[in-house]
Amino acid sequence: AEMGAGEIESARTDDPDAQRWLEYIKQLIPERAISGRYRDASRREWEVVVYDYASTRKAWNTWFFVSWTLGLGAQESVTVHGADGLYLDTDDGRILLFHRGPYLIGIRSASGASVDDLAALANSVQV
Repeated sequence: AEMGAGEIESARTDDPDAQRWLEYIKQLIPERAISGRYRDASRREWEVVVYDYASTRKAWNTWFFVSWTLGLGAQESVTVHGADGLYLDTDDGRILLFHRGPYLIGIRSASGASVDDLAALANSVQV
């Protein structure tokens, strides 16, 4: 409900084009999302969010969409679990997104953290 699934359901219409778009948008919404916040030895805060799509295909389709749209503004890709991940610099730190099986994983690093630190945490995420 927090992600707008209820609004999508209530917005159904008789227009076939609108129905097709609503079905497409619903595919981008994960079945579950789990998040955790961590502090490192320097007391900097990190956040990890795992989006569970319950299907590798749904996760891959979403990853393809996200990587294509965000990839235009992303920095160089970084290897995570043998695959490409994308990271973006923000005012608060860096955000790394990557795909693994039926999951999309997002990590927000602490301000001042290096890409190597971000990749090391990403590689330690077990899903």
